[in-house]
Amino acid sequence: MANMSHELRTPLNAIIGYSERLIEMAIEDDKKSSIKNLEHITTAGKHLLFLVNDILDLAKVEAGKMELLIEEFTVISIVEEVQVVSEALIQANDNTLFIECPEDIGSMRTDQVKVRQMLFNLVSNAAKFTENGDISLRTCREVRDGDDWVVFEVRDTWIGMTPEEAAKLFKPFTQADSSTARKYGGSGLGLSLCLSFGRMMGGDVTMETKVGVGSTFKISLPASITGPVSEETEFIDPMEIDEFSGDTESLAFQLN
Repeated sequence: MANMSHELRTPLNAIIGYSERLIEMAIEDDKKSSIKNLEHITTAGKHLLFLVNDILDLAKVEAGKMELLIEEFTVISIVEEVQVVSEALIQANDNTLFIECPEDIGSMRTDQVKVRQMLFNLVSNAAKFTENGDISLRTCREVRDGDDWVVFEVRDTWIGMTPEEAAKLFKPFTQADSSTARKYGGSGLGLSLCLSFGRMMGGDVTMETKVGVGSTFKISLPASITGPVSEETEFIDPMEIDEFSGDTESLAFQLN
C-alpha cells in the first residue's frame, strides 16, 4: 500500500507542481492565452489526486490497515479550518455558509485528521449540490449514557433525495442515481469513507433527507477515545500540494 501510494502520488504532485509554476511564469510574462489552459491542467491534476487519496483510504479501510492517530484538539479550531478551506466551494454556487459552534464547546481526543476530512467531505458535498442556497454547519456537545459526545450537523437546502436514493448513498463508488454523477461529478467515495471513519472512532454518520427540501448529515463521535496522545500535527489545506523538486525552466519553452 505504501509503495502504491508513492507511485501514484509522486507523478501527480510533479504535474501539479510544474503546472502551478508555469502559471506563475505565464503571469510574470503576461502570457494570458496560456494561463487558462495551465489552470485546467492544475485543476484536473488536483481532482485526480483527491480521487487517488480516497481510493487508497478505502483500500486501507477494507484491508483493516487504517489506523487512528489520537490527539487532543479544540472543536472550534477544526470547525474554523473547515470553514476557511470550504470558502471557495461555497462561493462557487453562490451559497452562504452559516456556522454555529459555541466558544465553550471544549476539546476532543480522537483522530483530528479524520474528523476534519469527514467535515470537509460533508460541507463540500452540500456546496456541490446546492445553488443559491444556505448551508449550515452546527456543532454541539451531548451526554449519552454518561459519556460526552460531540455532534456535527451539516444541512443544505437544495435537491434532497428519495428513500430509494438515500439507501445507496453510503456504498462505495455509488451515488444517488446516474444523472447525479453526470451533472455533479464525484467518485461516490466520500460518504462511504465518512461512515467508515466515524465507526472506527466509535461513532456514526446518519442522514435525513426530503426531495425538494434538502438533506441533513449528522456526525456523532465520542468526545474522547482511548489511546496514546500523538504529537501535534500541522493542518494541511486539502487544496495544498506537496513540494516537488525539479527544474521548471525546462518547461518554460511552452510559454515562449
